[in-house]
Amino acid sequence: MNLNGGVESRDRPGSGPEPPAFEEIQGFTFAAAITSTHHRSLNRRKQIAQLSPSASFGYTTSSSVIFVTMSEFFEAHDPSDPAFYGPSQTALLLLDFHNLLVEKLGGPSAPAALDTAARLRSWAKSRGIVIIATMKGQDGEEAPVLSQDTDTNDHTFLRTPGYVSALQSPGLLDFLRGKGIKSLIMTGLSTSGCVLRTAIPATEADFVVTVVSDACADPVESNHGFLIERILPSRAHVLTASQVLAMYGDRSDA
Repeated sequence: MNLNGGVESRDRPGSGPEPPAFEEIQGFTFAAAITSTHHRSLNRRKQIAQLSPSASFGYTTSSSVIFVTMSEFFEAHDPSDPAFYGPSQTALLLLDFHNLLVEKLGGPSAPAALDTAARLRSWAKSRGIVIIATMKGQDGEEAPVLSQDTDTNDHTFLRTPGYVSALQSPGLLDFLRGKGIKSLIMTGLSTSGCVLRTAIPATEADFVVTVVSDACADPVESNHGFLIERILPSRAHVLTASQVLAMYGDRSDA
């Protein structure tokens, strides 16, 4: 079996006990026991996502070990995979990056999360990916770094105070449907608030959701860690910003 024409394969070793989930083989990380029908399961992709974005690794089919890079593994063949969707079907969500939250209420990691979100915004703009900022209330001021160089690809939606999910922003769901958006990349404050309360309803609304772990923060850092490690992975893809960029690679709608 061969992937992308140039990806190396070799015969799998013979019978015997299954190796651990990952082990080093000749400089590659070997992801064991991935069958042809299950190697793209959500849990396995999440295990792969823990590797370095530039890592090469192997996975097994019924007869071969296939060596790939992360960007090659996240191939556009599975509708449950964010890489299935090109820029025109993808939106970057910037959730509740109010100045006040970033500076005083978002926790010690909020400024770093904002910086990462700003980097993703620049990347999204370069790819023509729709950028959506959601804010609570009418008078919240968005962090300036996220409102620079706005163009027709930047959109802001406000929601009534009292609602937590960004999907409660009037017009947002209709906008996403109208644009043909299928995949949502989520960043924001706070992890236990708007991020969680947006991610779960979004998956139930049949969006493919990717939560960018280092572009989110919470006033209680242990809450952020628990949600990122234990709760959100059961409903969404959880990747770092670097892994998101590596996953998309040079892909376009073409």
